[in-house]
Amino acid sequence: MALAQDWGGLHVVQGDIDLTKRFTLQVHTRVRTNDRFGDYFQSRGGPIGFFRLTKRVSLVGGYYFIDEEDAAGKLKNFHRFF
Repeated sequence: MALAQDWGGLHVVQGDIDLTKRFTLQVHTRVRTNDRFGDYFQSRGGPIGFFRLTKRVSLVGGYYFIDEEDAAGKLKNFHRFF
């Protein structure tokens, strides 16, 4: 059972740029909050690439820069490639 204080928000902004018929670049950012929207938790942003092999199969890869608050309230930054 989730406690009332355990919910927050997720705010996403993204845009797609079709560079070719088969390759789309997406610029993606999001911010997460905790404790009834009142407490900053995490933000991340970066580019994501989609390469269409067929109509139903795509390769996806990208990068995020992540800024996150740990349990002690300190901000940590790190990079994630996927």
